[in-house]
Amino acid sequence: MSCFIDSIRRKYPKCISNSCAAPKCRLLVGRISRDCLAILELDRYTHYYANTNCKMCDFLVFHYEGDITVCAAELKGGSIKAKEARDQIQEGARLAERIMSNYRTRKFFPILVHNRTKKWHFLDYKFFQNTRIKFQNVEAHIGIVPSGTYLEDIFTGTGSSR
Repeated sequence: MSCFIDSIRRKYPKCISNSCAAPKCRLLVGRISRDCLAILELDRYTHYYANTNCKMCDFLVFHYEGDITVCAAELKGGSIKAKEARDQIQEGARLAERIMSNYRTRKFFPILVHNRTKKWHFLDYKFFQNTRIKFQNVEAHIGIVPSGTYLEDIFTGTGSSR
């Protein structure tokens, strides 16, 4: 296990999760080795570690296999308020920056995971196409992926609608 992943697990034991799942919506870990992965459930983080009412995305995923990869994931099983989802992902990215204060990466994936049961308004898609999330002084587009997408597909760029 990498020292980086191990340090996250030691520092935030109460918010480590084995999966990225919410009612009606999930990301799949797939073939990624769990030794190289730390998944933080941010509802637990705000409960145990933060004195804030700030809403964050649902999960931060840290992956290390030679390079560090970070994913800020907001899971939506129902209707979507685009600006609220963007703000939650940005707050998650800010937390990831604090966690990674001694590390740098160019592999950052802000994503919105949705189930396909509700129709999206055209303007919500347009909003996400024009919105970027800032992480370590670089801006990244929010990827929109369906529920059931594998993390490895997001990390390789095959699971996102970027």
